[in-house]
Amino acid sequence: MKYPRVSFETPEQTDAVYDHYENYLPPQRRTQMAYAAFRLAFNPDTYFSGNAEQEFAEFAENDTPQLFVFNHLTPWADQFNASSFALNEVYDDVGKTRVLAKDTLFRSKFIPRTFFEVMCAIPVPRRKNYVSEHDDAATQARMHEMLDYAQEKLHDTNINVLAKGQNLASFIEKSHNRGDPTKLQSISSSFADIAIKAAVLRESEIPVTPVGFAMGESHNHLRRNPFSTVAVVSESIIVTPESTVDGIVAATEHNLQEAVTAATLIRRHR
Repeated sequence: MKYPRVSFETPEQTDAVYDHYENYLPPQRRTQMAYAAFRLAFNPDTYFSGNAEQEFAEFAENDTPQLFVFNHLTPWADQFNASSFALNEVYDDVGKTRVLAKDTLFRSKFIPRTFFEVMCAIPVPRRKNYVSEHDDAATQARMHEMLDYAQEKLHDTNINVLAKGQNLASFIEKSHNRGDPTKLQSISSSFADIAIKAAVLRESEIPVTPVGFAMGESHNHLRRNPFSTVAVVSESIIVTPESTVDGIVAATEHNLQEAVTAATLIRRHR
């Protein structure tokens, strides 16, 4: 299959990219096999807090799509840990669990593009890859306009993916953690708007499920131990069409930080 080039320099390129990723799903068995290969290296130990495990079972029984939100520890390992988490915890949904990943991975010289297609990944454009301070003002303005359009298309794609009944996995910190990996950084609010609008389209609830990763308590640990991760699943925030962005963000930030703290303590003492 010929995949569209992952680039966002024109509206036509952006439309082609997100039309493809909204509608394309690889054969489920291929995705399960790929995730199993990732799990040989990335295999987080998963724990549940509160009623999270019971909620998981109910979501599976009712075929309820979830918006998984993770903390963002590294620029490259998190997507693979999220994939292995999905294989371990939502096996029947592997192949319809979409993982947001930075667009440069789809053009990597080291990892075949097919990997990310099989992962059900959706590319996320980052301005620093398209706008340079060395560009003239007109070029910068044009690229900012194109990237604004790409962000709108990505947002709509994520809403439609959830509304169709597929899971979505997002790293909601605005960049990977360069400070204290045990503390959340500022988080984006876009996931909350996505959940509300998907709930409106489905006319049903959308669970936002925080999952906290811990690889260690310093960046030396992160560099040495991306293959030794603990994941803690928090109780979900149930989003309805009447929910508010501020309310979802506050509850998610609280639950995700609790999950990160619990994962850190488990990893320290195991």
